[in-house]
Amino acid sequence: MESKLGNLYTARQKLKAKMSFEYFKSKDKFKNITKEEYEELFENIERFTFLILDVYFEENPDEMP
Repeated sequence: MESKLGNLYTARQKLKAKMSFEYFKSKDKFKNITKEEYEELFENIERFTFLILDVYFEENPDEMP
């Protein structure tokens, strides 16, 4: 379990590096985003991702790592 949590943390850090605050600020739609709004947006992206993974692995339990 500990290694899975480590992998989740690493994946989160990689995603946050790719989808950084500066990345969002560079997009016209998000040019006025605040740091707090960015954090909330990022958390919502994470929630959405986990929901998709949960549904996928519910339907395909043999593929669960």
